[in-house]
Amino acid sequence: MPTVSGRRAKGEGTWETLPSGKVRLIVQFNNQKVKGPAAESKTLARRLLKERLAELANPNAPLKGKSFGTRASEWLKTKRYSPTTQEVYGYWVSSLEKDPLGKMAPDLIREKHLEEWKARQTLAKSTLRNRCAWINQLLKFCQVEPRITVPRKSKHNRRPLFPEEIKAAGTLLTQLDPDTRIFALLCFVCGLRRSEACGLQHDDRIGDGFIPKRSAVIVKRKIILRKILKTDESEAWVPIPPMLDKEIGGKPGYVVGGTKGPLSGKMLYDRLKKAAKGTALEKVPYFGLHALRRTYGFMQLEAGSDVVTVASNMRHDPKMLLDEYSRTRRDLKTKSVAGVFDGLTPTEQPTK
Repeated sequence: MPTVSGRRAKGEGTWETLPSGKVRLIVQFNNQKVKGPAAESKTLARRLLKERLAELANPNAPLKGKSFGTRASEWLKTKRYSPTTQEVYGYWVSSLEKDPLGKMAPDLIREKHLEEWKARQTLAKSTLRNRCAWINQLLKFCQVEPRITVPRKSKHNRRPLFPEEIKAAGTLLTQLDPDTRIFALLCFVCGLRRSEACGLQHDDRIGDGFIPKRSAVIVKRKIILRKILKTDESEAWVPIPPMLDKEIGGKPGYVVGGTKGPLSGKMLYDRLKKAAKGTALEKVPYFGLHALRRTYGFMQLEAGSDVVTVASNMRHDPKMLLDEYSRTRRDLKTKSVAGVFDGLTPTEQPTK
């Protein structure tokens, strides 16, 4: 700790307890009264004051120790994520290392620095929410006190297709080229994710179904095959409806693309979106391959299948299925209420 000059005066070199319950240390430094940052404990308050005095002694001195961005790279190495998730975190870490916050020593980070970092971000709300949560995980890893306020999660309006939209989707599928049609059908009637549909091979066939064993993703404009799927439940047997069984046949190679190799999921998705323009599907919020996957699960639930079976077909957790995929339509809500209360006779108004 830098030397404190001058004699001790009243209120200096003493502890102050704030109304919030936090404490701070007050000392005299270079003939000036210096109040240390407030902290939850005296130990932390003493350490924060030491850092504050070091800044005052030499404000232009380079930061000692590892930067916040460097610590982020170390933190990421402690995690066991799939390659896709590792890449997402990797992009975030690289952007953090270039940001002023990432160049700071973790012990010197304060709430104002975190809010300044948040103000500099030009991200979608969901992305910003995730990154704020990651910042807090990293702060905890660095064993420092400040935390950033995570924006509240807003409800999204993604939903399965309505009956008239399902009919429009059926008409649209007949107008697509063979590869795009099979690609969309794998998501619509088998519930596959986009990357799983692109990575599916005929060798994955088992009886009247198949087990997805790989995903095809685009990394730096190149199609990369990965043997690790999104979750542990993803590598499970999926039934093939008879109508799709006739469509895909039994040729060697990839189900979408044949012997040419896996096709780009983005390219096929763009074809689907282009074909949907001018139809009822264009107005569906977030219409795409995942909307077809949601509809796959919803149609089974509506047909009376139990949640456990539908979750197994989607290779999903049953709770997640109920939370995310079974968004009840308005017509089903109306039908449910009408079926219960249509025959109910209103009671007479009580006399005063």
